[in-house]
Amino acid sequence: MPGAKTAVAWLASVAPDPESCRRDWERDPSGVALLPAGKAWDVLILPSRLGYPTLDVLSRVLDQPGPVLADF
Repeated sequence: MPGAKTAVAWLASVAPDPESCRRDWERDPSGVALLPAGKAWDVLILPSRLGYPTLDVLSRVLDQPGPVLADF
């Protein structure tokens, strides 16, 4: 699963110890890691009804918005 490995590497890259974070996830894929925002991604928490309109605005302002995580 190349996409999953790429995502794990990208997420782990901002951890204080990326290799340790990656190893922890290999041992327990459902494990939780606290990763700092603002280095590789930003966090925006808003009501679901505002999700698509916000993405539309970001798409017009940015050349290409980054990955999006939806937590319902």
